[in-house]
Amino acid sequence: MPIDIASAVNAVISDPNGNSTSTGKANDPVTVRRADEAAAAAKAEIQRQQEIQADETRAETAREDRNRREQASRNSTGEIIGTTVNSVA
Repeated sequence: MPIDIASAVNAVISDPNGNSTSTGKANDPVTVRRADEAAAAAKAEIQRQQEIQADETRAETAREDRNRREQASRNSTGEIIGTTVNSVA
């Protein structure tokens, strides 16, 4: 499930007691730690999503390569004319 990074960070940084500097950054160590943890979690989620996308792209490329090899092994009537080698990644 995707994480709304802005909402997560705002939820952590929001402080009803007004513990923030004039620049809007929190000065409470617990709030800062939570914001850092939220940012790290968001970054990890983005990286995980990118890895999933890369895996899906590699799998699709492998399927296309297998399909091309199989088509090259058929004659004009669709009969297999040689041995096709299937390998599992």
